[in-house]
Amino acid sequence: MKNYDPETGGEKIAVPMVAHNVFSWRSSISFVVDISDFLEEKMAAIRAHRSQFYDPNSNEPETRLTAKHFLTELETRSRYYGSLIGVDAGEPYFVREVLNIDDPFALLTRPMNLYS
Repeated sequence: MKNYDPETGGEKIAVPMVAHNVFSWRSSISFVVDISDFLEEKMAAIRAHRSQFYDPNSNEPETRLTAKHFLTELETRSRYYGSLIGVDAGEPYFVREVLNIDDPFALLTRPMNLYS
């Protein structure tokens, strides 16, 4: 990011690895984070933006977000990904880069679910 902040003459910084949330496209996942303790809070935060979602009185064209079952789909998706790691809810991510693991023994011997 050579010209990240040309006004201050900031130094070039290395682009960090990015973990992409798997949202609206189907993709292989790299890992799933257990969000069981936060699913209700996540859904409440999303529902707080109710003007963006299904409104039976709207005359606007339907989109994926405004479809009647979109919010149910989001929660069901979280529960599905959670089931892949043996918990109530999960958030899937993928990384394009190859993950660099410092200690594969520590990673592979820690408790994991029986389903992966």
